[in-house]
Order: sequence, then structure tokens, then C-alpha cells
Amino acid sequence: MTSILIKRLLLTISIVCLFLVGYTTVNGAEWVRYATSKGLDDKYYYDETSIYSDSEGAVRVWIKQDFSYKGKQHFIESMKQNGHYDNKKLENISYVLDYFAIKCSTREYKLISHYVRDTKESVIDSGSPQPTWNSIPAGSIIEILHKTVCKGR
Repeated sequence: MTSILIKRLLLTISIVCLFLVGYTTVNGAEWVRYATSKGLDDKYYYDETSIYSDSEGAVRVWIKQDFSYKGKQHFIESMKQNGHYDNKKLENISYVLDYFAIKCSTREYKLISHYVRDTKESVIDSGSPQPTWNSIPAGSIIEILHKTVCKGR
């Protein structure tokens, strides 16, 4: 019984820390543009102040995806397909923040958390997926990020 309470407390603390990290990342960030998506023209930035190597040797970094008009429409459609039907909220989407871990030597990444924000900086959607390591696809935005943050590591 006690171990269950401890696990719940640790989970609660972890979730609060993720939200605090997400909040401070936006306010103290130094965004550096690293890519523009082909076709949709969304702009991608990484936060230079958030980069660090974790205990597994992976580089952790926050990225920001600023939507073009086409990119926003595409993203709204994908949100609707995933069960988000609040059109008023979806129309106000401004950008997405993603927190990634990247293993430079093995060319793998995992998404640790994400936040969809509106034009007033409110969180429309967020999540902390069960992170699994994935191979970095050739020619992808994540490959460009890998090359950028892993340079010299």
C-alpha cells in the first residue's frame, strides 16, 4: 500500500515538473531557426538554452513549430482525426512545443512531451507519451534537428 502511494506521489511530482519545464522554456527560450518544412512551410526552432545531455547520454532539447496557414490547416485536420472537435480552440492554434531526447550516436529519438498553444499562450492540448526510441527518418525535420544539436558531440 505504501509503495503505491510513493509511486503516485513520484508520478504527480514528475507531471508538475514537466509542466513547469514547459512554462519556463517558453518564457526564457532563445529560439534558433533550424528548418522549414517542405510543402507546408512551417518554421522549426530549437531552444538553445534547453540543450543538455541526460544520464543516458541523449541530448534533450525543446523545439517549437510555428505554423504557416497551410500547416495550421493540416494540423487542425490531424487534430480532428485524433478526436479534437472544439473548432473554436483549434482555429486559435499558434504553435507546438515538443520536448525531445536524441541519441546522437545511434540516430534515435523519442518524444517526451508536447504542448499545443494558442495565440494567447494557453495550452490547447498536451501530453507525455510513453516514450519509445525511434529511428530518425532520412530527410525529416528530426534529422535536421539531429544534425544541428549533435554537431560536435
